[in-house]
Amino acid sequence: MWNSYPDIQAHLLKWLELIIEKITDLIESQGKLGQLIVTSIPASVTVMAILLANNICDLEGNIEDDRFTLAYPIGVDKALLVFKWF
Repeated sequence: MWNSYPDIQAHLLKWLELIIEKITDLIESQGKLGQLIVTSIPASVTVMAILLANNICDLEGNIEDDRFTLAYPIGVDKALLVFKWF
């Protein structure tokens, strides 16, 4: 699958390298605070994934209650694609 999209793959790899570089800089410059921020990332991503899954499942109910979450403007198909990356 990835072989079909070499430009996307190269772009994602550069993006990941940049993220790793910025995280390393944060840890080095902030010491314990940087470590705390970096160690909280997995928990934050997990919470975001749970919230997105809930928003995808409850889309109709959310629209009825005038709650327009991320799944509403991008659509269920794209929201599922975002969820896949978690």
